[in-house]
Amino acid sequence: MAIEKATQDFKFESTLLATILPKWFGLMFILVSVDGLKVWLHPSWDRLPYMILLIPLHVLLWASGGLFLYGFCYIQILNGQLRFRRFFVWTSVPLESIARVGFRRGLGMYVRVDYAGKRHWLILPPDNLQLRVQLRPSPPPVIQFLREVCRRNAEKSESRP
Repeated sequence: MAIEKATQDFKFESTLLATILPKWFGLMFILVSVDGLKVWLHPSWDRLPYMILLIPLHVLLWASGGLFLYGFCYIQILNGQLRFRRFFVWTSVPLESIARVGFRRGLGMYVRVDYAGKRHWLILPPDNLQLRVQLRPSPPPVIQFLREVCRRNAEKSESRP
């Protein structure tokens, strides 16, 4: 009973600046790749080998820009619910729908949520986790909390027939 009470009392809210900055980086990646693709509007045979060699770079910039724009979101954990906002719409899911939590020091945290037949990937930048100023030997409390919730969800799913 104490564990369920702890899940409802945990409060976390990501910072707005930490979600806006990665989105600006994503937008910049896409704009840089669009600028590089303008060469294809007036192709010449002299530049063709260089243009073909640069295609993977532009595809990588588009993919990483899209990841930054769509993945980084503003989250809240309140009263046993995980709420997240990618652009303008808030989505609320129970903590029992958290399927996976990963953490890479310096890169941030990712959370996989499976709820109502949909799979959501949420990414939190390091600024949310206060890693910019100091490096901690153990993960921040929100990571420890989400890992514990994920572990309990996995145990519950394994114990069901």
